[in-house]
Amino acid sequence: MRKLISIVSDMKSLEIIRNIIRETLLGNTILGLTASGIFYINSNNWPYLIYIVADPILITIFLTVFAWLTVIIHQYFQELVKHKNALSFMMFFIWFLGMEIIIAFNMVIFIKGIPV
Repeated sequence: MRKLISIVSDMKSLEIIRNIIRETLLGNTILGLTASGIFYINSNNWPYLIYIVADPILITIFLTVFAWLTVIIHQYFQELVKHKNALSFMMFFIWFLGMEIIIAFNMVIFIKGIPV
């Protein structure tokens, strides 16, 4: 408990936590927009050429942003706990489960609300 308080009380650690929150919000916004674009294009009767052009581009953007988000957040967690791999991985895993499950749940609610 004392180590956790020492992590949060340092000014540099608070900046790292701020960066984690900022990058998470930015990355999840981009992921949500690209995923909703993919689902919206596939749920409407648009010309076949749009499927051929838009889907691979949006899927590539989605995967690139997802990879960027996981790498940058893992680096922030390693910097936060001073490169203790087991602790940084555990914190990253908890963050990943929490944030991405929330995003997936909200996307399901959003997709069900799209009129077909």
